[in-house]
Amino acid sequence: MKKRSRILVLSCIAVLFSVLITALALHSFAEEEATITYEFDKQISELQGYGAGKITITPGTNSRKTGWYVICFADKNGVLTDLEPITSVAITGKTVTVEMPYGMYLPEKATQIVLFEGAVKSLDTTDISKAVDSFELPANKTLSLLQPDLTFASVSDVHLNYDAHNYGASAKWTAALNFFDKQGVEMVVISGDLTESGGIGDYNRYTAAVSASTFPIEKIYEAKGNHDSPENTFFMMTTKGEDQIHPYNNSPYFHLLKKGENGAKDNLFIFMAQELKSTSSSATQDNFSAQQLDWLEDLLIRYSGTNTNIFIIEHALMRNFGPGDRVNGAYGEPIILDEKYPGNMRFKSLLTEYKEAIVMSGHTHLSFYEMLNFSDENGTAARMIHNSSTSQPRSYTASGTISYNSEGATTDKKGSEGYIVSVYKDYILYTGYNLTTGKIIPRACYLLSSYSENREDAVSISLKKAPDKTLYSVGEWFDGKGMEIEATFKDGSKKVVSGWGVSNVGKLTPENPVVEIFYGNVKESVKINISFKNESGPSFKGEGTIESPYLIENADDFKSLTDLFNASKTEAGMFGSGLYFRQTADIDMSGVEGYIGTPANGDDKRFFGGNYDGGGYTLTVNIKSTGQTSIFPYIYGTVYNMVIRGSIESSTSAQPIRTIKEGAVVANCDISLKLTSSAGNCICYTNYSTVYNVYVHGTGDSIFKSFSGGTAIKVYSNCKTDNGSALKDSHATAVDSVPNVAKVLSNFTTADDVEGMNALKKALGDRFNSSLLSSISEKDGALVFTHPEGLAPDDDGGKQPEPSYKLSPLMWGLVQRSYNDKTASILLLKVNDTSAQHIGAPLFDEGLVYTLTIGDKSQKVTPFERVGRLAIGFNLADYPDFSDIESKKSYNVSLKIEKSDGTLLYEGTAENVSSGKTNYLPVEDFEKEEPTPTPTPTPTPTPTPDSSTPTPDPTETLPSGTQDTTPENTVPVEDNKNDGGFSPLFLLPVAAAVIIAVVCVIILYRRKQVKK
Repeated sequence: MKKRSRILVLSCIAVLFSVLITALALHSFAEEEATITYEFDKQISELQGYGAGKITITPGTNSRKTGWYVICFADKNGVLTDLEPITSVAITGKTVTVEMPYGMYLPEKATQIVLFEGAVKSLDTTDISKAVDSFELPANKTLSLLQPDLTFASVSDVHLNYDAHNYGASAKWTAALNFFDKQGVEMVVISGDLTESGGIGDYNRYTAAVSASTFPIEKIYEAKGNHDSPENTFFMMTTKGEDQIHPYNNSPYFHLLKKGENGAKDNLFIFMAQELKSTSSSATQDNFSAQQLDWLEDLLIRYSGTNTNIFIIEHALMRNFGPGDRVNGAYGEPIILDEKYPGNMRFKSLLTEYKEAIVMSGHTHLSFYEMLNFSDENGTAARMIHNSSTSQPRSYTASGTISYNSEGATTDKKGSEGYIVSVYKDYILYTGYNLTTGKIIPRACYLLSSYSENREDAVSISLKKAPDKTLYSVGEWFDGKGMEIEATFKDGSKKVVSGWGVSNVGKLTPENPVVEIFYGNVKESVKINISFKNESGPSFKGEGTIESPYLIENADDFKSLTDLFNASKTEAGMFGSGLYFRQTADIDMSGVEGYIGTPANGDDKRFFGGNYDGGGYTLTVNIKSTGQTSIFPYIYGTVYNMVIRGSIESSTSAQPIRTIKEGAVVANCDISLKLTSSAGNCICYTNYSTVYNVYVHGTGDSIFKSFSGGTAIKVYSNCKTDNGSALKDSHATAVDSVPNVAKVLSNFTTADDVEGMNALKKALGDRFNSSLLSSISEKDGALVFTHPEGLAPDDDGGKQPEPSYKLSPLMWGLVQRSYNDKTASILLLKVNDTSAQHIGAPLFDEGLVYTLTIGDKSQKVTPFERVGRLAIGFNLADYPDFSDIESKKSYNVSLKIEKSDGTLLYEGTAENVSSGKTNYLPVEDFEKEEPTPTPTPTPTPTPTPDSSTPTPDPTETLPSGTQDTTPENTVPVEDNKNDGGFSPLFLLPVAAAVIIAVVCVIILYRRKQVKK
């Protein structure tokens, strides 16, 4: 080969090699773009419609170094424009994960998620060809929902007073109603706070905004929030003309029954009302009266298990329970769950018992974008949905506080959110909308099972799977997470059920180590044994219980107690809640190393939630400190039977107790301190609650620094200032001698005494002993407590008081219920425990003898149905003696329950029981109802090759509220892209190389032919 030919061949080889290198580079470039994957939570990986899991974005070497990732749902034609992006995430060069929350619904139209990169946070194109990567959603995850049976809007916190804050509340409310009207919404439910203070002007503004819309005012239903007329003066229900509206005794709470048509389920809407003294007292008192909770429980008992969707519309969320409050204490007025608020505790227990209910709350205005809008407390409570606000959504800041203008996004033009709820045969879909843009917020869409099991048909239950947690600390609550209860029904079928209840709702103690689970009318409960941790706890003798309090025996013990509450610097970390302490000897803290009291000032608070019984012994202190200084900090429990002596020296303020918080009580104390300070407060700095039977002397500047809704009853003062002048206080009575104090403290005759004793009794419960109040005498110029041994339960020789019960009919008395195509006349009675104890299951055990008396007819009977914790039903059709009971006549009804040996457990009478028209529920509800069977809803089938595998009931199989989305607990779904494989870009340089090679061969061949 000549030189020219060799050069040509070598050139062709070089070109071919260059082209191949270019091809490899292009192929490498294709792999270095950012990639996106979507892993579904393991528990819902096979469930249609559910999207809980995580999205992972992995950057490539050629990805943007700064800017934003934008993730969207799309179909084959482009981004779904009626949805906002799933989220926007700042590009940092690191792998990013995005949480898809528990219960989230995958949009039916979506076939993929697509990833864009850009310089700005917003999406500037809907063209999916410009996406850097995409992920195909599995076809078997798509859930097709047909025409809903009912559509309504769920909103909260309209707050038309925010017109004055430049948030445009009225215009936003009118626009929201117009939007709902265009979407075909049939009704609107509001979780409270239409106004600021419930004045008539506020309501006129509300009515005007509704009238300016196209939505009919008679189809808007309002629950009463804390800002809606605390005294009910102007609170209005605009829906008085509807036959389906049933107010309770003209109260602000009512219910609405929307009857299903053409075989659809009924829908019960229960509108509750906060019953508060002021707009800012949600966290400082019970939010619901016993009357309202009786009404609520009666409705839940009647409609649960009857093929009815149950919706509860209520305003304030509960702290540390349910959705809507990520940072404890960031929002100041939730419902506080504490045993000093029995109404709040009972409301929570009802939600844990009737898990088929759906609860809608508001109050915090927390934005949908915070993704804290749905919870069922790990499957142990009702499904709870949190609403944002139509006028002022709020968001969390980086420091964990709440920004009251949603980090700048709430203006008169922006910031309005709400749900449209679609009710289907087997599902209920909550679709969260940005009402300002009219677009769906994808991660604020939740799919719930529309289940209402026929609990009456169950004949037995068993524990299929134990709860995850069986080891507890004393005082914790039962946690049913992970537990599976299997019911066997009359037809022999078995199913894992969710409608079970817990008989002993309350704190667990070693004295009550068994939790009973019941379901429907099944008489035998499932018993779960609880084990308690071997915890040392505080190093005091005793167990910290009422019966065995921690014993404070010496100065070291009191120093240890002080250290414990000094370490609790947040209300959430409060020390001592539910614990009991008793001083057993005189204690002198003077000279105790390291003891300087508690620095519980306004900026650096300390918290004590326990109950301290001084036992009538003396506590002596000699404290020198800087800043606000006290012996006890902010107290939330009780301090009583104390004798306090000594001195406190501080540069700012000094007092024996810093602050007496709402519900706390200080009683039966003799306090004498020398207070050297710019502000010496002889009892406390601020009193928000009750001080009763206290004698205070010594020196100081005031008895109380301030009052804020507190009361002082039988408070006697002989305090003086440093110059010897007598201190006067409108809350204390001046006395000049100790014997006079001993005399008046022993005289309990006035109305104030009764009020004070009742407050003390309520606070102390079983520890209350009126004899302590009169066991006070005078000796050597001081009050002397002759404290008897033991506590109140031991005053009668250790015998506990017998529980006392009363009997009352449920609000409808005799009712018609349908079972297996047959109609039964059921007498539903509710057993009320007036001794403040939980009855639990004893009155429903096997082997008991029940005697029912109606009018002048008596009959031994067998309970037909156990409903809830305290309700019992009897099928009168089973007893000929009751065959002539008339449905519209009133009767006195008595029930007696005995053991087989004749021991009387319970006896009670309810007067004037009738199914006739009452103030509770019109009789027409029963006269118009046609008895129909209530079949268990059939789950929607999951598409499979043979279409034979049904979808598991999402209610039973959804993951817990706290997701575990680590790779070992998720199911990776295969990506159908060419990631890591053959790239189409590779074809271009390869084709070019082949063409060049062919050209070279042809040239060489032709030169050879010419040469020949």
